[in-house]
Amino acid sequence: MSALDLGVRGTPVQVLNRLRARLEHQSGMVLSATSRPVLKVARAGLPPLCGMFFGAGIIARGVEYFTSHIRKSGITGEAASGLVVARFLGALLGRDLSGLTAPVQAQIEGLPGFEGHRPYVAILASVLDRLLLGMRPYWGTGPAPLHVTAVQSPPARLYRSLLPLLCGRGAGLRVEHGYASANLRSFSVRLEGAFVIDGQCYQSEGATLSVGLAGHVSFVRP
Repeated sequence: MSALDLGVRGTPVQVLNRLRARLEHQSGMVLSATSRPVLKVARAGLPPLCGMFFGAGIIARGVEYFTSHIRKSGITGEAASGLVVARFLGALLGRDLSGLTAPVQAQIEGLPGFEGHRPYVAILASVLDRLLLGMRPYWGTGPAPLHVTAVQSPPARLYRSLLPLLCGRGAGLRVEHGYASANLRSFSVRLEGAFVIDGQCYQSEGATLSVGLAGHVSFVRP
């Protein structure tokens, strides 16, 4: 996901071969570099976790579903992500008998309109512009680098809101209907469940997570 957002195309081996060729042959082509902010999740008494994407609720369940059902099939990349997204969208829009979209209880501080303890379908924050499958599920304004979106459970008008939500055209979605998005420098969330940093699941154990920025890192794009 991070590589695609940075404009890197091809398999890891293909990318490494392109980089090696440029370094070995000194072709004179300049390697372009881009600087990106890095997201940081701090927890009391534990080392901070850093990455490009934070997610909870249906997002954490999606990663767990991939690990237990999709990974062993050998399908990787965005094809695997597409299978997970399709499975969860079907559950979200239909009768979720398996509990895949059960809400996560959380208290968010710092996201306008969503204060206090509430049930959420999804909570996400990212410094990336493009997520898997080209999704851009945020529509906040302002220069702050952390794109934050939360969807309460149950979200109102889900059928008509889903496409604008996933495509970043959610300016018409309202807080009173269960949708909020903003560009922030930091926020905090107290979760009762798992959360994800760049595809790795962690257990919150009811702790308050402080989500902010850890600085910048430069990426080379061969």
